[in-house]
Amino acid sequence: MKKIAAFLALSLLILPSIVFAQSVSADLVIKNANIRTMDDKRSVVRSMAVLNGRIIALGSDDEIKPLVGAKTRVIDAGGKTVIPGFNDAHLHFTPGGEQLSLVDLRSSRSPQEFAQRIKDYAAKLKEGEWITGGRWDHENWTPANLPTKELIDSVVAKNPVFVNRLDGHMGVANSLALKLAGITKDTKDVAGGVIVRDANGEPTGVLKDAAMGLVARVIPPSSFAQRLAAAEAATNYAASLGVTSAQDMQAGRNLAVYEELLRQGKLKTRLYAGADLADWKERADVGIRHNFGGPMLRTGTLKGYATAVWALRPPGSLSRIRICLRRAVFRVRRCRISMSMFRRRIRTAFR
Repeated sequence: MKKIAAFLALSLLILPSIVFAQSVSADLVIKNANIRTMDDKRSVVRSMAVLNGRIIALGSDDEIKPLVGAKTRVIDAGGKTVIPGFNDAHLHFTPGGEQLSLVDLRSSRSPQEFAQRIKDYAAKLKEGEWITGGRWDHENWTPANLPTKELIDSVVAKNPVFVNRLDGHMGVANSLALKLAGITKDTKDVAGGVIVRDANGEPTGVLKDAAMGLVARVIPPSSFAQRLAAAEAATNYAASLGVTSAQDMQAGRNLAVYEELLRQGKLKTRLYAGADLADWKERADVGIRHNFGGPMLRTGTLKGYATAVWALRPPGSLSRIRICLRRAVFRVRRCRISMSMFRRRIRTAFR
């Protein structure tokens, strides 16, 4: 072969360029395609061979043909374009899959449409079942007023409702959900969160940031089977859009779900499964010190985040952050900015 090459594809792990003996047979050959390799030369080839989940050869149809064996699956692309798969660098995989089957409010253009969608969804549920999901955006409405519990109560009264805004920093509950959570006029705001109230001090139903946990804690957790179905929906949806690898920033207990999906041969997305920074002690206690896994599923990263509340803290806070980072169990293998540069950027941002 004159054009046996290897290129980095996000959809498959690639072997270095080698010369194969005539006895080698590929598991998969795609021919008659417009294959964009995305290499430095922006090469375009017609055919591709895959063995054990790795691209082993690229070239013309004639050049790849010797790698077709009795058990090789051959796909005639009919001239269609083939490109490396996309990588999503930050997502929440299983919650995204759950959202595919929950009430969808993201494209609602008015409070009336918002309420109608919740009503239609509730019609498919039994009395008492929770309605969650949402991803609404009141900025799409005119005027852009936040939704209220009364808006939801007018269409759903016998099912508790708690639907999030699309950024995940606030949600709105109906009266039944507030009752189950024990939220009343006398409930105090929690640290890092706000219970939005009307002029009389009554909760409007909107909860911000940490206050969302007041309702979230009374929502029954999803079963393993439900999370497995959500993860399968997520990987199928990702594949339909050409997303073949992703970093799940808060996989947590869903790591077991992904492992089961992989065991069943249904995991179509290469996942790097992360966990909350708060979980570091749990991992350290069982001896986990670095990432591990296989080609389809790996874990090891921890996610932590901070908000502009740093601006309200005294200068010494940054020193304490530095000390905490130095005490971290998990080492950062590559750091894009030094701690001194980090301090300068933070101070500049809030100057």
